[in-house]
Amino acid sequence: SWYPGIITLTLRYPDLIVHRLLRRYLFEKNTAFNLAFQEKLLFLADDTSIKERRAITIERAANDMKAAEFMSKDIGEVFDGYIDGMSQAGLFVQMSNGISGMIRFDSLPDFYALDKFGQSAHGKRTHTKFVLGAPLKVKILATDKAKGQILLGLEKQKEFKGTTQKYVHKKHQKKRKK
Repeated sequence: SWYPGIITLTLRYPDLIVHRLLRRYLFEKNTAFNLAFQEKLLFLADDTSIKERRAITIERAANDMKAAEFMSKDIGEVFDGYIDGMSQAGLFVQMSNGISGMIRFDSLPDFYALDKFGQSAHGKRTHTKFVLGAPLKVKILATDKAKGQILLGLEKQKEFKGTTQKYVHKKHQKKRKK
């Protein structure tokens, strides 16, 4: 079956090189590769990989800058969101509009430690537990367009079924009398 629509193929330069080599091998039956060609191919592979990683970094920075600019009008507003990442510095929260920001641990009233997998954070004093996917209400505290950052504050921790929001270590639990 033939697709009648217009199909645009977006080829990266490394893909183009592979296509040329396949054509050379399949249609021209040319399998000879001299040493100079192999060295050039190695250089092109390294060079295009470096440039592709640089382009991805620039694209992400530009997206972060535009998101911070967009959210600057909403400073003080409250959004629903969920925890979509964690680092030693804090929680990354994706808001209902699809934009992510950060709640810094040093802005919360406890010291938080990440588990070894980076999927949950436990408060040392309050035993509050944050887990990936947990819903939260967050407030936009500040934005920095130049750095592409959105700083969030915890407005309310919503009930999250499936995991406990309050983690109590066994030694802190009271024993029940029967």
